[in-house]
Amino acid sequence: MLPKSWSCEHCENWQTRDISTCRSCYWAFPEDYNHVAMRDIRRLDIMWSGDEISDYDSIREEAQTSDAELPEFVKSILRSHLEQRERR
Repeated sequence: MLPKSWSCEHCENWQTRDISTCRSCYWAFPEDYNHVAMRDIRRLDIMWSGDEISDYDSIREEAQTSDAELPEFVKSILRSHLEQRERR
């Protein structure tokens, strides 16, 4: 993901600066947004700490073994979970 300054400066809204568009952007309100610099994007930042770090290390190792980038690997795990849930 690109940094805020680059995203804002390259946003279609940069010239007009419609404040309502900015108010619905991730960079202004990451807790409640509809877009990231007018792009249809959703973000999820996950942190592991303490005892959870071993979980992170295990996931990272599995991703490396699968020759997958970590974000895509985690998304594939979540997709599998959702597909299993839908089958129930």
